[in-house]
Amino acid sequence: MSKGYKDGVGRHQRVFNMMRKKVPDIGYTGVCWVDAFTCMYRLYLDFIEHDQAGIGDGWEREIREYIRPVFPAFDLNAYIYGEANSVERQMDVLLNIIGAVSEDYLQVRLSVVWQNASEKQLTMKAMFDEGWKAVTFGSDQIMMDWCRKRFEEGYWMGNPVRGIGPDSVKFLMGDLKAELRRTPEGMDLYLSKEGTRVQSLRLMSRERKVGDCRWTEVRAVIPQSLLEDGHAMVHGLLSPDDLPTVYMREDGKLYCRECRCTVPNTANHEMRREGAYAHSHVCGIRAEGEVYDD
Repeated sequence: MSKGYKDGVGRHQRVFNMMRKKVPDIGYTGVCWVDAFTCMYRLYLDFIEHDQAGIGDGWEREIREYIRPVFPAFDLNAYIYGEANSVERQMDVLLNIIGAVSEDYLQVRLSVVWQNASEKQLTMKAMFDEGWKAVTFGSDQIMMDWCRKRFEEGYWMGNPVRGIGPDSVKFLMGDLKAELRRTPEGMDLYLSKEGTRVQSLRLMSRERKVGDCRWTEVRAVIPQSLLEDGHAMVHGLLSPDDLPTVYMREDGKLYCRECRCTVPNTANHEMRREGAYAHSHVCGIRAEGEVYDD
């Protein structure tokens, strides 16, 4: 393909860049001008992915529904037969049409969900940590339909909490995988078995303290859907032995169970963002994620 929009030098590149920000990852917005560009932009990318020698199947319905109402002279053959210059000219025509439309008719609000594919987790909260990406949708209904399909695949919805020590724990509960998270609303326990993930039916917790060592004791009722015999069961979680040797308390100080020292977390802002922490003491115990102040 000759130099064009993919190289950032299209005839109407400014309009192209503006409209590109309005394209959802999934679905259409219901705004005719935006949807026309969305369809042609996806078709344009498909053409490039096919080495400018054709496109995939199944475009006719979307073209008829979204492009032709605002661009009746659109020629699909240019894409089918690999006429790169004609493809660029048709993008020129559509962008020229859109460029004459008032901004008031181009306003859209994209719905967004943050996805972590490796953890099979979704959240409405913006997440910028490794493994998370934003997925945008043309409408709330499209977003909910997409989320429902993810739930069927074993995904779960919740606000992640990056914790140290007892604030975030993964463990085995018999043949079940369990994850306990401390959220602003309280303790949440999620259980999974063979790709099915559900929240516990009832979760009871209480704070325990022995000397200067504090922990949370949890008892959970497991949903019958995860048990072959249909019987509920309870499990005690987080005894003092379950805590790491060095962990961060709620007051922000680090506590070492070996030497029973408590010292402030001296990690800088960047270290804390990465989940690391630092302190100085003489016991010589180095915890996971810890950086000593030498």
